[in-house]
Amino acid sequence: MDETFVFDVFWDNEAEVWYTYETPVQGAMAKAPTLDELYSKLSVIVSEMLQMNNEDHGRSKLPIMVKAFKETVLETV
Repeated sequence: MDETFVFDVFWDNEAEVWYTYETPVQGAMAKAPTLDELYSKLSVIVSEMLQMNNEDHGRSKLPIMVKAFKETVLETV
């Protein structure tokens, strides 16, 4: 089974974007306003970066997992 690349992504309240932080693939940094858009970007970037870094090893599948973190402050009643 191929290695799963796990990306921790965080929400930036000021910039209103999701962004990658300390990625498992060198150079695979991305940001986007929605998680779906970020996932789409990562799908392309991961493949490109692995090839660029000579780390793709002829893989036909590249499993990606995205773990999203968003801090919210709740108002008390």
